[in-house]
Amino acid sequence: MVIYLDLLIIIALLTNGSIFYLAGKLAAAEMRAWRLILADILAAMMTAALLSRYGVYLTSVWGKIAATLILARIAYPWRGKRFYCRVLIFLMLTASMV
Repeated sequence: MVIYLDLLIIIALLTNGSIFYLAGKLAAAEMRAWRLILADILAAMMTAALLSRYGVYLTSVWGKIAATLILARIAYPWRGKRFYCRVLIFLMLTASMV
């Protein structure tokens, strides 16, 4: 099976960008375009990293939790308890797409 890295990154950018945007809208978060784009690019790089030998760390439970918290922290501003609400909405949207 052949996986084209450029198509993988483009698809990851589109899906992750829509997830970040929808999660922010559902949580009524203050969204800045540069934060969403930065988190989207990092998420696409993590998706490409799954193909490397270090992808095992990202597929573990702790790797998924760490990646989710890092990406949500980049995408949305810290507002205490509201941040955790945004993380939960982000996780629910991500789980519904699987």
